[in-house]
Amino acid sequence: MAAPPIKAGRVHRFWLIKTKSPETCSISGEMYVVARMRPPKNVKAPAIVRAMPAALVDRISITRQVSQTVHAEETCDSDFRKHIKSSARCGPPIMLLVKLGGSVLTDKGRLRSPRRTAIRRLARELAAARAPLLVVHGAGSYGHILARKHRLNEGGATRAKRGAAARVQADVKALDGLVVDALIAAGLAAVPIPPSAVLSLDDGRVSSIDLTPFLEFSSMSFTPVTFGDVVRDLRRGFSICSGDLLMLELARAFRPERALFVADVDGLFTADPKTHKSARLLEAVKPSDLPQVKFRAASRTDVTGSIEGKVRRMFEIADHVDECWIVNGNVKNRVRDALRGRHVVGTRVSRGP
Repeated sequence: MAAPPIKAGRVHRFWLIKTKSPETCSISGEMYVVARMRPPKNVKAPAIVRAMPAALVDRISITRQVSQTVHAEETCDSDFRKHIKSSARCGPPIMLLVKLGGSVLTDKGRLRSPRRTAIRRLARELAAARAPLLVVHGAGSYGHILARKHRLNEGGATRAKRGAAARVQADVKALDGLVVDALIAAGLAAVPIPPSAVLSLDDGRVSSIDLTPFLEFSSMSFTPVTFGDVVRDLRRGFSICSGDLLMLELARAFRPERALFVADVDGLFTADPKTHKSARLLEAVKPSDLPQVKFRAASRTDVTGSIEGKVRRMFEIADHVDECWIVNGNVKNRVRDALRGRHVVGTRVSRGP
């Protein structure tokens, strides 16, 4: 099967593949070609040695498709060859994508109530992963309570709504400041990237997103941190961009090895474990398993959708990562171990049949 054609303005993924052919790109003495597709598991050679972040493609000029299939060993064009050499010096691609749920970082029932001890502990666990990270976090009680009260997800042009939107933007930035400070204290060079500065919606769906800040900071070994926020909406004026939507956009662009959703429960259960003692943890879940799950309605304060909607978004994300997990952030070292690839209690989410 041939790779899809390259289109201007779209994000594409490329693979560097090791080869013995002399008509290829050279990085640190090794020879590579570029392919648009992941080799099948039964193909032993050429072997993948590195995956480039897909967003790199937006920053270079490609005059032709350099490799139609994984078996092709074509010469890279000069623009691509130059950029591959420079990107090899920029540091590793993003390997891990983490969503810290607002219910773990805050008391979602009390306005602007951070769980400072949990924030500091989770920051240490992220740092202990010792791998390139991209961090997303929810708004918790810094965003959902006022957003629900003023129905900010519906947009609007009234003075009261504009004031509420501005207040929520300021509040979620304050929570992000706590998260970033904790990550820096834990040893990570964390940098905030507000969604309102890089993303816009159109009737609740992503209209445009500028991935350059994520790419450039991660290439310099910083840890980009973004969060659920009030953003511009072409039809509504403004709307809510959830952390889950950001996870999907970033997973599509950067194709991390692992996506981790940090919740206040052990994973996905057959019913709400907080109200049903008989609820059973699902160690793995795919779309065909959903009929056995009794989903509760969205909470009174959560404006980003129901649990079922969030799980369906995770299925989409699972298409773009090697592994996707839900784990309990309230259990000490659970996040650290999951990021290190150790077996932990949790739910593995897969697209599946």
